[in-house]
Amino acid sequence: MLCIPEKHHLASKKIIEVNDLSGEPFIHCPPCEAHQQTLSILNTSGKKWNTVANCQSKNEVLSLLMAGLGITFLPEYLVQEERGFEVRPCTGPKNYREIGLSYDRKSLKNPDLCLLIDHLSENQHLFGYLRK
Repeated sequence: MLCIPEKHHLASKKIIEVNDLSGEPFIHCPPCEAHQQTLSILNTSGKKWNTVANCQSKNEVLSLLMAGLGITFLPEYLVQEERGFEVRPCTGPKNYREIGLSYDRKSLKNPDLCLLIDHLSENQHLFGYLRK
């Protein structure tokens, strides 16, 4: 989720374009894969972030965001109950992660693996696309 301090000029926009982010003060979390992907996307487009802070955790990022230091991306679960900033949709590529399970046909003799595959198959609505 793109999070913007309440008094920031982008807070007045309903939808933020990727180009709107160029040069804006950004609170960065280097360990965060989503931040790395977003920085890469912006840098490849010829635009640059104006990194004003590097944090080691999402909680640090949240604290600096609430203090009004800059904009950032944070997961929805972390910002749902917080105040002092606005959440806006941002156009552009979406971050996602795909995880696979690979196994040899002979391993299907293992009842635990069969249970896992059955569980994933029955609950694929929770996990996204499932391919056997």
